[in-house]
Amino acid sequence: MDNLPHYLAGGTLVNCFNALDVVSRYPDGRQYERKSTDEVLDFCLKTFQSIGISEYTQMDNESSFNGGRTHPYVIGRVPRLMLLVGTELIYSPYYHPESNAFVERFHQDYSQNVWNKVQMQNLPHVQQTSARFFGRYRLSRHHSALDGQSPAALHFASPPRFLPTNFVLPKRLPITEGKIHFMRAVSKDQTIPVFNVNWSAGWARPNQGVWATLFITLRGARLCIYDQAPDETKRRCFANHPFPLSEPVLPLSRAFQKPATD
Repeated sequence: MDNLPHYLAGGTLVNCFNALDVVSRYPDGRQYERKSTDEVLDFCLKTFQSIGISEYTQMDNESSFNGGRTHPYVIGRVPRLMLLVGTELIYSPYYHPESNAFVERFHQDYSQNVWNKVQMQNLPHVQQTSARFFGRYRLSRHHSALDGQSPAALHFASPPRFLPTNFVLPKRLPITEGKIHFMRAVSKDQTIPVFNVNWSAGWARPNQGVWATLFITLRGARLCIYDQAPDETKRRCFANHPFPLSEPVLPLSRAFQKPATD
């Protein structure tokens, strides 16, 4: 998921949120006047209902995505939603758009086919033009990586887990057991920033890229820093820190647990 700013002819900012399944290239998007946490949450719900709830969901470190940049140890509403529905949130490295290359590349197609072809008059005009583009893109067979299939055909060949259309966002999002991941570069003082706290990276070297995982369980939380991504079977732990929580942790609802596999 990512936000792409564009401007109307009169200079009004439009925030274009896009999401892309990196396997099927199946996209979705929604456009807003603002980009506060409320808009991010709305787009997350739309994505989970149209693309599905993925094993991992990646986004960048904007304040509206992570709970702000002021208070330490704060788990904001967006990561709380991710935990609630059972997807593992991944925060991209700071100032490194290449780490989210799939959606960055999709931004180019979206801009070229929506904003570069039509002079947008207002937000409804943007939304209508964008909706037509998404419909065409999902049925296109232009992706060399998809072997002649369209994103829609590949995406729905194995039906995703969808968020129910009658889902109601809780007024107060709890902290649910799960995992949150952070891609970070180790600073000169051998620390990495996670939720407004600089954590010792242990044995990791300055400028080294690392993966930090916040493990949230019913018994508490810990932040562990590794040399490899979470889906790697062998990875080295550089540091292990207790992470303070100011409220109890709830178990993952059965409605969002992954189905058992043989």
